[in-house]
Amino acid sequence: ETNRGCPYQCAYCTWGNYGNKLVRKFPLEQVFEELDYIFSAITNPFHLMIGDANFGILERDVSIAEHIRKLAEKYGNVTSVEIFSSKRQLERNLAIFDILGGLSTPDYAVQTFNTEVLANVGRTNLGIEQIGRFVQRVNNRGRRIYTDLLVGLPGETMESHIDSVKMAIDIGFC
Repeated sequence: ETNRGCPYQCAYCTWGNYGNKLVRKFPLEQVFEELDYIFSAITNPFHLMIGDANFGILERDVSIAEHIRKLAEKYGNVTSVEIFSSKRQLERNLAIFDILGGLSTPDYAVQTFNTEVLANVGRTNLGIEQIGRFVQRVNNRGRRIYTDLLVGLPGETMESHIDSVKMAIDIGFC
């Protein structure tokens, strides 16, 4: 983790349900030192997971991605980097995806496209057109992008979930 917390308070998630909507940052020097240690100490190939709720929500996340890329090139031991992308910082997400390149398959979680279900869980997504343009921009860079669709959200039916799956495919998620 490079930070903790989430400014959103989706009913199904504990990351943002601390009541204060704060994102608490670990000092950047500490984050770099921890990454330096991980990359230098591990001799076998490994998968790195950044456990932030919204990587890319902070401007400094671009620097963290650059540091990860530098370490990946220096040590050659990381096979992939997993991040959970910010829901609102699309330009920053694109910059991070470009920096990490083939080390990471970009993700962009929507959970569901059903507006009634989103309201039931206290979540809002960007508009379908905006998400679609973002997905196409990633795809146009020769990258694949995936999304997360949750099963069993309050008010979700089998039909509405299938509609979300179809929408994700139509938009261009892999």
